[in-house]
Amino acid sequence: MHKQFASIVGFIIACFVGSICCAQVTESVTLNGLPMDSFLSSVTDPGTGVSFTNSTSLDHDFVITYFNATASLPDTTPGIILSANGYANNGGIDVPGNFGFTMTLPIPSSSVSMIANYVSLGLQGYTGSLLLQGFNSSNTLVASDGVTPPTSYSTVEEQPLSISSGSNNIVTVTMTASSISDNFGAINFSTVPEPGTLSLFAAAGVRLLLSRRSYSALRVARRG
Repeated sequence: MHKQFASIVGFIIACFVGSICCAQVTESVTLNGLPMDSFLSSVTDPGTGVSFTNSTSLDHDFVITYFNATASLPDTTPGIILSANGYANNGGIDVPGNFGFTMTLPIPSSSVSMIANYVSLGLQGYTGSLLLQGFNSSNTLVASDGVTPPTSYSTVEEQPLSISSGSNNIVTVTMTASSISDNFGAINFSTVPEPGTLSLFAAAGVRLLLSRRSYSALRVARRG
């Protein structure tokens, strides 16, 4: 009876752990707590540890700024935006030309997503493009998402981008912008919990349940 109970408990916990192993944990890069409207050579998000370097804007810098609610930017405003070169006062909209960067993740991740706020450079015949690429620890390309957003000359529009790797091995991300003015919001990355760590919790759970059952059986035997 004791072995049968252990088998049932083990099966239940194994199913539970298996479901967790397959579930992604998503982290949001909020950029909260950073200096606003300042010119920075690099940025590290206090909440997640994600860092941004190698700005390709004209001034090769980063600016954390705030955009007021804007009808054409429903998914990124109102909110904090990763930008460069300068900023508009009082929550106004400002987009730097050809703004790209390198994004370094604190742990290997399965996916990365963000939304680009963009406007074409204003010259007919120029087609802007955005390229999001993910690399593993060996600097090998493992995921990419390249898009050519619809031409927009008069208003700033949104363009979602996302990459994913079934091997959960994205550690570095690059954004390349060409013939486009852009900045970014709604930046997220997802990870999958390590099976080894969860197995330790499962084993501990089995031992705890068995010890409780053994204790209960001992009390019943004494009462008898």
